[in-house]
Amino acid sequence: MTRELTETQQERIVRDIINHKSESRAISNEPYREDEIEQDREYFSTMSDEELIKSWSGRVGEWICSIGNEYPSFIEAWETVESEYEQPAEWQLEVLLDNGNVDYGYQFYVYETPYN
Repeated sequence: MTRELTETQQERIVRDIINHKSESRAISNEPYREDEIEQDREYFSTMSDEELIKSWSGRVGEWICSIGNEYPSFIEAWETVESEYEQPAEWQLEVLLDNGNVDYGYQFYVYETPYN
């Protein structure tokens, strides 16, 4: 079954993917230029809802599942809801879609959270 996203939910996912890429680029010491950000924004904005969710899962979702003990407060929050979700990424996708106030963050970002 394909999930139908609202425009706001789509925008939150696009912003989160771009923030994740910005973080990755900064860590790798590669600039994420304004024109690249705009190209990525346009690219992700043209995806179907299913493609967009898969793209988020393959980028941000995989990172969320790998952060482990780096962020104890994230792990503590996860432990309060883990019985409801199979993976932390599944939980955070729901949070992202519901209100944009995710439990992880970025040091190098383009968009501030929570995503409105």
